[in-house]
Amino acid sequence: MGLVRAARPARQRGPIAVALSVVLGLALLASLVAAVAGRPSSPAGTVYAVEQVTTGLRQHPRAWIGRTVLVQGRVAGAMSWGQSGHPLTDVLYPPPGLNIRIRLVPIDLQGYPARIWPGPALWVAPHLAPPSSNPPLNALRRIPLVKRLFPAPQPLDTTDTTPRVFRLTLLPRHGTRCPGVCADATLDGVQL
Repeated sequence: MGLVRAARPARQRGPIAVALSVVLGLALLASLVAAVAGRPSSPAGTVYAVEQVTTGLRQHPRAWIGRTVLVQGRVAGAMSWGQSGHPLTDVLYPPPGLNIRIRLVPIDLQGYPARIWPGPALWVAPHLAPPSSNPPLNALRRIPLVKRLFPAPQPLDTTDTTPRVFRLTLLPRHGTRCPGVCADATLDGVQL
């Protein structure tokens, strides 16, 4: 007859080992989600200058209106109007009831300060969804290496005239019949 071995009882894991496994698994999952969804992508395609877009809209509006384009420029301030019960913390994500227009000017200002640039400019309306809160990723961002790999979204400083690339959807001209400043485009993305 064959020998029958008794089954060994399953080895019990301690509560610390289980908790550590769960934390490491969540950290890995948060890192993967952030890597896929949260990383800014480099712009692909033609990057236009502000002057090219304003000239195109003026001379050939049908060819430009409705297109989504990449535009390199500088932020030269913003204006807002309307009423909101919430404070404005970032011009890219205005609270409901508050209208924002961001002024984009060319890279080469020919010696002019950005705020008083007399040449062509684009008025842009933010059209971005607010960044979602990710508590596990926010906790991981306290680690310096993770913070460098997955930086937190930064607000757009309208006094910083550093050249950037903006993804815009170009809008039809409204003439003089719009409240505040008519938008030339909606802002769909920005590389900060």
